[in-house]
Amino acid sequence: MHTLILTLAIALTFLAGCQSNQHMADDASGATHVAAPTGMLRHVVQFKFNEDVTDEQIAEVEREFAALPDRIDTIRGFEYGHTDISMENLNKGFTHCFIVTFDDMAGLEVYGPHPAHQEFVALIGPLLDEAFVVDYYVRDSAPE
Repeated sequence: MHTLILTLAIALTFLAGCQSNQHMADDASGATHVAAPTGMLRHVVQFKFNEDVTDEQIAEVEREFAALPDRIDTIRGFEYGHTDISMENLNKGFTHCFIVTFDDMAGLEVYGPHPAHQEFVALIGPLLDEAFVVDYYVRDSAPE
């Protein structure tokens, strides 16, 4: 549980500091400047549940996570999968993956502290051994 609290604290700290999530780009003169990424933002969350968590508790987590798009208007898309079926056996105990889509970083920044999300965080806290979170901007093509 301490790992979960630390992971969530790091994620929220990251979100607070990411208002200017940027990357480097060159302009026509060859000068390098900072450009803000554009496009849809994906918030990928994976859970490793405690060994004593029941199937009913996991089903409640799935239901409550799936209800967040109806409660938080900045969520543009939601999908999830359970339980990991990879033949590679590299999941390190993470069994459930949730993907939440936002228009931009501002949408994610609303989501983090939103009361509905905070209620969900309180629900899952005691159930998780570990959580893994990755946020990224969707790219339409490979880098040149």
